[in-house]
Amino acid sequence: MRAPVLPRRALLWQAALLAGCAELGPPPLPPPSTADDPAILNNLLALEYAAGAAYDGTRHLLAEPRRAHAAKFRAEHARHADALAAAIRERGVEPVQPTPFRGVVENEAQALRLLAGEEHGLASAYVAALAAFADRDLARAAGNILAVEVLHWAAWRAALGRAPSDGPFFFDQTAEF
Repeated sequence: MRAPVLPRRALLWQAALLAGCAELGPPPLPPPSTADDPAILNNLLALEYAAGAAYDGTRHLLAEPRRAHAAKFRAEHARHADALAAAIRERGVEPVQPTPFRGVVENEAQALRLLAGEEHGLASAYVAALAAFADRDLARAAGNILAVEVLHWAAWRAALGRAPSDGPFFFDQTAEF
């Protein structure tokens, strides 16, 4: 049995319907709002504090020269936190407060995995913040910090015996260690 042949007009009508459906889909996202910028900054600040606490709670488990790298990275996180807190205060909002490290880490391998995970989480958060900031100067500053977080993450990946990169894009990278 042969399939029915649709007249040309019916084919054109179906094509027009399909083309109209292409306009359907999720609505566009609203543009970023400067009212949201302080909350984004506070989220990043909380993550910076968490990373700093992880360094404080694990650095003693690291052998040299990793311990020296951890001290340098910890100091960089403190500078990031200071800059974020200042930007939050400039916007009339109170910054979040640091919390202590509550993890249980028993050896260097666990410490390295934890630190790599903290850095990956920070890098992911800064990637998301780039598009979320309405203030483009904040986005530029976040991009600068993002670059440092990725360097930290690559250093801990190397310490764990992993290649610096798993692919050409950030989200191609394996987060598990």
